[in-house]
Amino acid sequence: MQSETVLRVASLRKTYGSFEALKSIDFELRSSEIHGLCGENGAGKSTLVKILGGIIPSTSGEIIVDGQLLRSGKRTDPSLISIVHQELSIIPALSVLDNVLMGHARVKQLYLRKKHASEVRQQLDALGLEHLDLYTRASDTSLAEQQLIEIARCVLHGAKVLILDEPTATLADSEIIRVFKAV
Repeated sequence: MQSETVLRVASLRKTYGSFEALKSIDFELRSSEIHGLCGENGAGKSTLVKILGGIIPSTSGEIIVDGQLLRSGKRTDPSLISIVHQELSIIPALSVLDNVLMGHARVKQLYLRKKHASEVRQQLDALGLEHLDLYTRASDTSLAEQQLIEIARCVLHGAKVLILDEPTATLADSEIIRVFKAV
């Protein structure tokens, strides 16, 4: 049985003056697929990720996620595409629970966080973080755990597509195994 297409990128281009950073990119991702994007520095990987996230506009082309055409240069709804950037967005002084809930549409105020604790617990357990207490400060967790906390945030948002930007760049071998296992 073939999975449905979740993301389709067609004829995507990005130019900066006369420099073409992306030249007619076409690809599709199906549900439950895992892909790696490889290339030298300057190949356009970060540009593609920024366009998918709506951080920068494309010059031309289209991006369709879960049947919805994305508007170029408009921040992408995290329930469609969520990105865990190489520079993590963890707030060290906040708890693990607060970091997972941060930015979630259903949680307008963090003082309501206990209401969502069991859902967060399930996400963390599924990612191999069953040992972490929800109220542990994020600064007391390892870099790999922080990355998994961010992944839990994306999963809680219900992301159709999850993009990990250089997820292993700063991790030790044992931590890399943990992140790959979670993915």
